[in-house]
Amino acid sequence: MNIFYYIKLSYKNLFNKKKYLYKNIFILSITFILMITVLSITKSLNLFIDNNIFKSTLYRTVMVSYEKNNPWNEKSVINKLKNYDFVIDVQKYLYPFGVYIDNSDKIFSNDLSNELILKVGYCNEMPKVINGENLTNESLGVGIIPKKFYPDGSLGTEIKKENVSFLNGEDFIGKYITTKYNICDENDKKIDVGTYTFKVIGVYDSVNNIDEANTVYIPYKDLEKIQNYYNEKVKTETNIDIGENYETVIALVDDTKKIEIIENYFSSQMNISAFRQMSQGWVDVICVIVFFIGIGLSIISFIYSIISISLNMFNSIQKRQNEIGILKAIGYTNKHIKRLILCESLIISFISLVVSILISKIILIILNIFVCNNLSIYMQNLKFDISIQIIVIGFVTMFITIVFSSFKSIKFATKVTPAKLVKFKY
Repeated sequence: MNIFYYIKLSYKNLFNKKKYLYKNIFILSITFILMITVLSITKSLNLFIDNNIFKSTLYRTVMVSYEKNNPWNEKSVINKLKNYDFVIDVQKYLYPFGVYIDNSDKIFSNDLSNELILKVGYCNEMPKVINGENLTNESLGVGIIPKKFYPDGSLGTEIKKENVSFLNGEDFIGKYITTKYNICDENDKKIDVGTYTFKVIGVYDSVNNIDEANTVYIPYKDLEKIQNYYNEKVKTETNIDIGENYETVIALVDDTKKIEIIENYFSSQMNISAFRQMSQGWVDVICVIVFFIGIGLSIISFIYSIISISLNMFNSIQKRQNEIGILKAIGYTNKHIKRLILCESLIISFISLVVSILISKIILIILNIFVCNNLSIYMQNLKFDISIQIIVIGFVTMFITIVFSSFKSIKFATKVTPAKLVKFKY
């Protein structure tokens, strides 16, 4: 007898006991749905974090801060960083600089505070420009703004959906934006006002770069000039300490995991502080919580399912002792009976798995709709889906279920003898 015969006979047996069949399918489906959904969510979160967060320049930047009187000066620190083959670029750190837009009435028709953050990129890895031109080492008086532009300082890189209407940055290409910044003393009294004008030459994807919607990238020389002017005014006209005794160098690496190598070397060998520009923090915590809670529930549900199905199957086999006795009387061996029981378990598990994959897919589609409608632009690349690896795990789990849930029933069925159980009617 081939395998198809056993499957056909098992199929008939199961569908003659629909209540038993549906009950086991329901119990096992709950386990598979929980397992597939949790694994899919965890894997999707990990892919999103790896591809959209940890690959951003923010998470691949290490900062090295040291005192100016340290034997290791700026040049030696930069040279040491450049010796690492995984370091893409190194430069002196210029902190992001907040400014107000001076010619708002000529550019915007809104009631926003119209604030910008001026920032510089790495020479070897500028933000990816969607339209227009990018910055070069020779650029002066130009800038690139976000594609989804919102010139207001109140909007950050959040998870919750922004309740604002973004401006199309492409509409501002070719326009000049004049900014100003106040220089105040220790009593917050204004002592001077600085200005900076730049021409918008392109737009970049602030989402993939994890930049706020009002972050503008300008040439390194321009921001350096602004900060030098600001620091000189503060130094000469106020008593504010601007931290002249310290210098900071930043380096961009090709993999965020390699930052630890630099941190360990500078802290242990050079006695210099080295740290990530952006810590991984809540990002890793979310994945760990989702994974362990989900897997814990899946394991508990899996164990319960095996025990429940095993007991249901055992009770069913006990009620079918006459049937098994008749089969043995007409020539079925224990080997044949084992195959019938395993085929019944296979059918239950396979149907449960297929149903679970379909229901899990629907759940993930609903989650994707929720992300699209309720989470910020920075979360829109998060897509929940069922991968091939998870389906393979599902099939492996299915076969484990078949073996363990059938064990007790097979053991009982092999002990059934035709002499005691076959009843003849005359």
